[in-house]
Amino acid sequence: MRTLPALRRRWKTRGMRTSLFALQAPVIAAHELGLFAREGVPEHEHVRARGSVEQLAALESGDVDVAITAADNLFEAQLDGRGLRIFHVADLGLDQFAVAGAGVGTWEDVRHRAIGVDSATSGYAYVLYRLLADHGISRDEVEIAPLGGPDARFAALADGTIAAGMLNPYFTAHARGAGLAVLAAGGDRFPDYPNLTFAARERRLADEPEAFAAYARAITAGIAWVEDDAHADEAVRLVGAARGIDETAARGLYESERRLRRVATPDGAAVRRALETVGALRGEFTGRTLAAEDVAAAQLLAR
Repeated sequence: MRTLPALRRRWKTRGMRTSLFALQAPVIAAHELGLFAREGVPEHEHVRARGSVEQLAALESGDVDVAITAADNLFEAQLDGRGLRIFHVADLGLDQFAVAGAGVGTWEDVRHRAIGVDSATSGYAYVLYRLLADHGISRDEVEIAPLGGPDARFAALADGTIAAGMLNPYFTAHARGAGLAVLAAGGDRFPDYPNLTFAARERRLADEPEAFAAYARAITAGIAWVEDDAHADEAVRLVGAARGIDETAARGLYESERRLRRVATPDGAAVRRALETVGALRGEFTGRTLAAEDVAAAQLLAR
């Protein structure tokens, strides 16, 4: 089986051209096991997103065909009339952690400091606002710094520029290694939050429904494969090769993904409930929200 090079700016694979923030095990497995090819998904590449604003602009313009992104980003896009829609939610279980910046040990230390987010009005920003509110800290008591993707947020946490921010498991592991404190696991607060979420332009979904259905089937098969205990060692090897990390780090990342995945391959009713959670959170802080039908493809909610 061929070994993938570590992802830098872009990663060659088979499938539609996809924008992502981090390679997760099901996506790696779908490539390496030939699951995309089996479903007839054509050759393309994955490209690293630097932030959700740039990512969704690339999706809207057609520079990429699929965005693996936070579900809340599609609420923002639809409220702005951008014609983007979720066509697949592969699993549930928020894989984001609230991490403290250098010199910060408790939530109270965050008050009157800057917090880092991807964008102030999208991504996991509202999750962080709710975690702050749970600890008696309002948005008026912090400075909100829109920094883009997790690599930028990690750097700002490590140098103490920001007091808190949300990070994925990969960067959370680096944060722990750097001596930074983890304030909360987002999945403990939002256990049924959409995790691996795939979006495309509404026009493309209408014009090529089978192509996107094939993409979703490949990801679903990848989820099933990495969830099988019998494949754990091989999955760790694939994760390590794809991400350019050693076996210990790869195993930690693989096990973290599996632990945080509360529901693998949710049905339409579970996806609807998960999107309602996202919508209610947005509505709490902005007064503006949408129904699941407004952000997700009908086929997804009916599955």
